[in-house]
Amino acid sequence: MSARLTTSIVFLYFVFFLAACDQQQARRPVQQSKSQHVENSVQKNQLQLAREIEIIEQWILAQESAFSETNHGIYYSFDNPKNRPVLDTENLQKIFVRFEQFDGVPIYDWKVFQKPMTNQEVPQGVVLSLPYIPIGVESTLVLTSFLAYGSTGDGSLIAPYTPIVARIYIPLNQNK
Repeated sequence: MSARLTTSIVFLYFVFFLAACDQQQARRPVQQSKSQHVENSVQKNQLQLAREIEIIEQWILAQESAFSETNHGIYYSFDNPKNRPVLDTENLQKIFVRFEQFDGVPIYDWKVFQKPMTNQEVPQGVVLSLPYIPIGVESTLVLTSFLAYGSTGDGSLIAPYTPIVARIYIPLNQNK
């Protein structure tokens, strides 16, 4: 009886082993399983970004103030800085931000963001630009949708894939 039991166990083990091999061979490595949808969405995002950058560059050329560009592709400008220092981002307690359309129509009036470096409500483009903005001066940022609210918008007034203008003010006194 033990020989029969052993034979049955070996047979079942062999069947499970073959089934496992079949399933393993049916899987494809991750790098080979790219779908056409993913490739198309990457191309679509690249085209969207190129269109937005073209719109932003045209808008910047029409402005009277000079704009600079960060390493992240964010354009910024500020008037009359009076040699104001840039505050270390670790010490930023609050900022004031106003989002606008390219024609100057406000999307949101001035909002206060507490602890902007860790606040999830602050768009990534604003966070990335804070090391360039002096305190006590209103600055203008121009963000692509990918650095603002992306493909989902903000769920309220900012539509998906909307590049925006952000007016930012970092107060001199961060404790008030």
